[in-house]
Amino acid sequence: MIAVATMATAGELFGPFGALATGVTTIGAIVLLLGRDYFTPGARLVVSFAVGVALLSVVVVHVLGWPAFSSQPAVAEGGAATRARPAEGTDLAGRRLRDRDIASRDLRGARLAGANLDRLSLPDADLSSADAKGASLRGAVLDGANLANVTLSGADLQLALLRRTDLRGADLRGADLRGADLSGSCLQGADLSGARVDGADFFGAATMQVTVEPAAIAVARDWPKKPTAASCR
Repeated sequence: MIAVATMATAGELFGPFGALATGVTTIGAIVLLLGRDYFTPGARLVVSFAVGVALLSVVVVHVLGWPAFSSQPAVAEGGAATRARPAEGTDLAGRRLRDRDIASRDLRGARLAGANLDRLSLPDADLSSADAKGASLRGAVLDGANLANVTLSGADLQLALLRRTDLRGADLRGADLRGADLSGSCLQGADLSGARVDGADFFGAATMQVTVEPAAIAVARDWPKKPTAASCR
């Protein structure tokens, strides 16, 4: 149980290499320190040797960059090291994502339905036409991002930062935008039917042709009195 817990923590922090190296070291340490009542000195010596060889092997394959064990960046054509980049239309649906899982800011057309992007920092990212239906983006930072024609129906965007964000044609039906900051954003043609916008800040937002209930406008902050497209230029 101790080995599994330490491997899980190391894997989360350092990737597959960290998990394997930590597991080998932890199991070896447990056997050496706590196994004196169960192992003869000769057996403990064998375990020490085996742990040393295993740990050395893990380090070697990590240095050589074997994909199954290495947490190093992938090597791109031409020899330049680069982090993995999600291709257009990448399927990340239902996953719990962290900043390190998304090396690129280009997520055009990505499938993010049901994904957990809570508190993810993606300023100026391109998520145009992405499908993030039912995704959780609580506290996510998407300032200046391109979310044109994105599907965020039923998504949780509470306290998200969407300042100066392009949300033209976005599907936000039933989305939870309570406390979100959409100041200066472009919402032209967006659909907010059934969306919860209690306390959401729309100061300076472009609201031309937005579909929204009057009751929602009443509980939002600084909803423009006159529809304008100024923020979409």
